[in-house]
Amino acid sequence: TEPIEIPKAEKVKRPYLLPAPGLLAAGTTPKTKSAANELIVKAINDVFKEFDIQARVSDFQRGPTVSRYEVELAPGVKVEAVTRLTNNISYAVASNEVRILAPIPGKSAIGIEIPNTDREIVSLGDVLKSKSATGVQHPLTIGVGFQLDKIDNLPYLELLYSDIILSATSF
Repeated sequence: TEPIEIPKAEKVKRPYLLPAPGLLAAGTTPKTKSAANELIVKAINDVFKEFDIQARVSDFQRGPTVSRYEVELAPGVKVEAVTRLTNNISYAVASNEVRILAPIPGKSAIGIEIPNTDREIVSLGDVLKSKSATGVQHPLTIGVGFQLDKIDNLPYLELLYSDIILSATSF
C-alpha cells in the first residue's frame, strides 16, 4: 500500500477570548452575620470588662473565612491595653489564630481578626462575576478568592511567576 498524503491545515491566528461567565455556577449568598459572630462580640467585650479596659466592639465585617471586629477605645485608653490581651482574647473565643491590627488602615479603631467557626465556600463563579472582574480581559487572570473587605483577589499569572517559582523551589 502507498502512503496517503494528508494536506496540512492552515492555522488561523485568533485572539484568545475568555469563556463566558455564565459557564460558572454561582455560590451561596454570603452571610453578613451569624450567631457565632454575636458570641465572639460578647466574649471580646467580656474580656475588656474583666481587665477593666474601657473599650468595646463597635462593629464587625464578616468575610468567608475570617471576621474583623472593630474595637473603639475610650479617650485616654492606650492601644497597648488591647494588644497585650491577645492571649486572653484567644482563650475567650477558643481560637489560637487571633490577629490584632492596630489601627485598622483608614480608621481610628483597632481590628481583631478571628477565623469564622462557620466558614463559607466562595465559588470561582462568584469571584469572576464580581464587579472588578467583569472588566478584566487579560488572558492570564485567575480568581483566587475574596479578601475580608469583599474585594476580589484577581492576580495575573504573568505578575506572579516569581512567586510561583519561589514557592515551587522552597525558597
